[in-house]
Amino acid sequence: MEDLLRYNCLSQEMAAFIHACVQARCNILISGGTGSGKTSILRIVAEMIPAEERIIAVQNQEVLGLAAPRLVQLETRCPDRAHPGK
Repeated sequence: MEDLLRYNCLSQEMAAFIHACVQARCNILISGGTGSGKTSILRIVAEMIPAEERIIAVQNQEVLGLAAPRLVQLETRCPDRAHPGK
C-alpha cells in the first residue's frame, strides 16, 4: 500500500476507503484485464483482513501465494469437452 501511495497510484482517501471496507467486512470483487494490477491489489487487501476472517479466492490459476490461516482457494477450469453436460 505504501508503494501505491508513494507513487501516486492511490490517494490517501482511496486507501482509507479500502481499509474501511475491509474492516466493515464488505464483500469486495476485484476484476480486470491482464496486467491491470488485480493480483497486487488483492494481496494488499488480503493483508488487511484479520487472521480470524475467512478469505475465498476464485482464480484461473493459483498466483496469489496467500498464507492466510482460513483461506479457501477455488480454481476455475474449462469444461471437459470430452464429456458434454458434466
